[in-house]
Amino acid sequence: MPTAAQVESLQALLDTRTPITLTETHDEPRVLALFGAATKKNGRELWTWSASSGLRVAQGLKLQLLDMAKSKDEKDAPEDTKELPAALKAVEKMREPALVLLLDIHPFLSNPVITRGMKELALRCETKGLQLVLVGHDIKLPEELSPLTSRFEIEPMTLERVKTLFNEELQRRRDVNKDATGSRSTLD
Repeated sequence: MPTAAQVESLQALLDTRTPITLTETHDEPRVLALFGAATKKNGRELWTWSASSGLRVAQGLKLQLLDMAKSKDEKDAPEDTKELPAALKAVEKMREPALVLLLDIHPFLSNPVITRGMKELALRCETKGLQLVLVGHDIKLPEELSPLTSRFEIEPMTLERVKTLFNEELQRRRDVNKDATGSRSTLD
């Protein structure tokens, strides 16, 4: 669970409307939770893209609409967006303000066609309320994207943070079951 300070810090960065945010990490679940918390606060949709899954809505009204469309008729389902150029075209068609997390994007940034497509999309993002988030463990950002990009670092998992999370989870469990206990050896 992201801290309130981390969500506020991210929200302040997103409020600048920088078209691209770069986050280097191996910890995708924390990134998804953090950006999910930020989009809940500002009412935007959260989308993710990966080469294996394509473009998917992770949070927002469209999630329910897409699920209903798939169950009614597969031909109404969104196009295949596993290829990054197709995903970028689909992002450009979005009408609602959204954050789009491009997961493990680093191998694709060496392709000049992809880089140019991202730059063109980034230049049009602000008017649509869209922001791209590049997520990966070792991102070599092309120079042409640098002026359009801000960096965001998730807070490290310190021992104090682990203890805080442990205690928060224990308290949540005690709210449900008064007899729930924690183990000092587990915490240590």
